[in-house]
Amino acid sequence: MASADFLLLTDLIYNKGWSVKRVTHNFNKETGFRSTLVLANDDQERELESSAEDFVTFAIQIQKTIDAKGEGRMLKVHDTNKYWDDIVKLEDTDGGKTRAAVQAILSGKFTFSFSPLNGIRKILQNKIPTTDPDVRGVKEHFFETFAANRERCTHHVIALIRIETRWDRGYRAD
Repeated sequence: MASADFLLLTDLIYNKGWSVKRVTHNFNKETGFRSTLVLANDDQERELESSAEDFVTFAIQIQKTIDAKGEGRMLKVHDTNKYWDDIVKLEDTDGGKTRAAVQAILSGKFTFSFSPLNGIRKILQNKIPTTDPDVRGVKEHFFETFAANRERCTHHVIALIRIETRWDRGYRAD
């Protein structure tokens, strides 16, 4: 049987349109785990706190994610192990994965069997076609896609910075 706290939380999120703004977890030897969620709806905020097992389990599954528009949101992740495995795969703090991808491309050991640019375009849509071969290719060969398009991406970012700088100085970016 679901706890009253869990039923209230899921009603607010799924039926009343509230979104999770912040999550914190605490552990106490006597009382166990306790989760606190701050929910937002328009200009209102509401804090829910509980140590009910179903409430805490739900709260643990909420992670900060980035949607297709590049905006951060707190969402329930169905498979947290897969989520963190994907995050670890994308880590490249020393640039080693990117260097290896560049070498693989330059040496001919890696060739694209998909269209990276089409895959990137499709990923930036509101609904990502996850079974699309270009999208799967970008996901499975992220560093090769990044390495092959790094110069192009860097060029576009620099151009945008220049446009914004001119705009900030009062120049029109025509």
